[in-house]
Amino acid sequence: MIRKLLKVEFRDALSSMLPIGVGMVALSALVALTSVLTGRLGFHFGHWNWLNALLSFATGVCFIAVLVVCFAANVNRFFRMLGEEGYVQLVLPATMGQHIAAKLIAAVATTLLTFVFLAACTFLMALPTSVNAFAAFLRETGSAIHSLGLPASLLLALFVVLGIAIVYLHTYLSIAIGSLFTQHRKLASIIAFFALQFIAQILSMLVIYFVATHMEAFIDGLSQFAISLLSSPNGELKAFYGSLVGASAVEAAIDAVLWLVTQTILTKKLNLP
Repeated sequence: MIRKLLKVEFRDALSSMLPIGVGMVALSALVALTSVLTGRLGFHFGHWNWLNALLSFATGVCFIAVLVVCFAANVNRFFRMLGEEGYVQLVLPATMGQHIAAKLIAAVATTLLTFVFLAACTFLMALPTSVNAFAAFLRETGSAIHSLGLPASLLLALFVVLGIAIVYLHTYLSIAIGSLFTQHRKLASIIAFFALQFIAQILSMLVIYFVATHMEAFIDGLSQFAISLLSSPNGELKAFYGSLVGASAVEAAIDAVLWLVTQTILTKKLNLP
């Protein structure tokens, strides 16, 4: 069932992103064309600089709009599930966990693809005047991956994926809390979003304060371990790898808590309009 849900999610994501994606490609191609006309052919006329500035501004606005539309479309699909569309979606033979998983996987995947798409558009705009720079960037990227090693590169990718998942799960939990209110669901979801952020900041400060005041021996031991690790062969790489492991573990724990709370609310307290 999860495959069918994912197929629906990706189809909806494509329909949401296609129009603005086409616009972004068109603007990127126009910027590349103006770069060719200006840099290689020496084409100029009276208002050419104004046209270039306007085109660059429109491209920047579209760049930001692509990110906003991507996030908004992914969040809106979850919000619609708890609205009138829930009467259709939630009668399918799928658990609430499968619904959340399908929307989360699609959201994270489309966000990553959006980053890749915007990077490709950036290279398209810069390609006519920076072919050598583009080739150098590819060489440097390959060299960085080779120096890090495949395990560290995969761990870094996992860290990014888990971080994106936190953003969406935080938003999903806010929407789930907002769905408990029969009136003003959107307003309640927005308030819950910022309230959860405030609570997370307070909890993180309390944890830091507790560790700093009650776990001096642990901090001293950790500092000595870090010093010995950095002084060992390939110490910086080992420290980087260990930091990624620790940060990824923390992100995974946060994802698990957000997931469980969201699933519990939607399973036991589901309140469709």
